[in-house]
Amino acid sequence: MTGLATLVAFVHCLEATAQDDALELLEALLRELFGNAIKADRKARLRTLKDLDQGGDPGPRVSNAGIPACPIQDRAPLPASVA
Repeated sequence: MTGLATLVAFVHCLEATAQDDALELLEALLRELFGNAIKADRKARLRTLKDLDQGGDPGPRVSNAGIPACPIQDRAPLPASVA
């Protein structure tokens, strides 16, 4: 009878150890999967930001050196009925 109780206790401890090992393995697997997903997301985001930076570049600036300035002209005051 004592041998049977020892065997039951041993199996009970072995089952708990096996569950702990399975949970540790699952945790490592999920950490790796989510870690890779986070890295891929950051990489894609950086690539998108680089594309946006390149797409937002207007290119060479155009000078208005050849366009004459338009002076402000004096205007007559508005009539009292309009103002």
